[in-house]
This record gives sequence, structure tokens and C-alpha cells, in this order.
Amino acid sequence: WPEPGATPPARAATTQEPLPAGGAFSFAVRAVRSLWVIVFGPAGCSEACMGRGSAGFTAIELVLAIFILLALATITVYAYQTYSVRDQVGDALRAIAPVQRQIEHRYQQDRMLPVDRVAAGLSANPADTVIEEVASIEVERGRIVLVFGREALERIVMDRLSLTPFETQNGSFVWRCGDGPVPAGAKPLRDTENGTEAIDLATIPDRYLPPQCRSPD
Repeated sequence: WPEPGATPPARAATTQEPLPAGGAFSFAVRAVRSLWVIVFGPAGCSEACMGRGSAGFTAIELVLAIFILLALATITVYAYQTYSVRDQVGDALRAIAPVQRQIEHRYQQDRMLPVDRVAAGLSANPADTVIEEVASIEVERGRIVLVFGREALERIVMDRLSLTPFETQNGSFVWRCGDGPVPAGAKPLRDTENGTEAIDLATIPDRYLPPQCRSPD
């Protein structure tokens, strides 16, 4: 115990680790340097890059660098998955071009849309496709309906995409993909046998579709 009248010892001040000199900008720069060292190793960063020679990095800088690295990895994986799905959808649309030409030929010949695959000159089996990722191709009153199967990427398995026939004012045959915009001045072709109009179908999110197949809304 202190003697009577003695001044009590001063309490040690609690200190916190300050940000590096230069404030927030300097802190961010050092965090980026930490990220560089984590990814490429010290050999990839010269002494000038390191800034303070052999000085180390604070725990906060390392945590921030790891957080940035994880965020970049997440963005990269998401972008790659989106690109891969779009690529599969694009391949499927290109592969069914012969089916589109077959339906156009039937309509020009008979002035009627084929009611099913057989009427379009195809086999009766919807699974008879040349596209590994597509489980079936249906023809319903001139409309082509693709259903992606289990060979497709998980994000579009069992999703549907349609191509609907339209006719322009000058009589040209055009197609509307999914919920994409209707071709300017075109009207949907009607099945002259039962008077029903082809219906658009698309259950694939717009971000996986080519621009012409995306909803204009």
C-alpha cells in the first residue's frame, strides 16, 4: 500500500494500434501489398513494392487482404458460371436452326403451321435431339419448345425456352425467342386448323439468355 500522502502511481494508458502513417489511403495501399504477397509471395514484390523494406503487415491488413481475395474469387466463379450457362443456351439455339427451317418450309408449302414434330417432318420422339444438354425438342402448333436435361448445367436443368413463329408485314417468316421483344411490325402466326396462337415460354432467367431472348421489361 502507498504511504499516506504519497501520490498514487499513474495508470498505464491503453493504446490501440494506429493506422499506418498516411491515413486510410496508406492503409489501403498496404492491404493491397499484403494481398500481393499472399497471392504471389514475397518474391513477386520488390523492396520498393513492400514500401518499408522488411517491415511486416498488421493483422488488420492481412484480414482485409484475405477478404478482398475471397470477394474477387466469388465474383470470378459467378461470372464463369454465368458465361458457361449462356454458352450452353447459345449452342442449343444454334443447333435447332434445322428445325426452324423445317417448320418454315412446311408453312410456306401448306400455309399451315405443323401441329407437332411429325407434321414438321421430324421423328415422333421429342428426345431425338443432337444436343446433349437438351432433353427434348417439342413442336406445338409451330412453336419450338426446348427443355434442358440433366446433362445441362444445374442452373437450367428442366428449364424451358421457346421459339415462336411470327410473320412480318411483307410476309417474311421471323422467330421470337422466349420472352424477347416482338419483331417490329410482326404478328404471331396462327394455326389455321384450330385458330390458336402460339404461346411464348421461357423459364430461364434473363441473365443466362442472349439479348434477343430477354424480356424487354
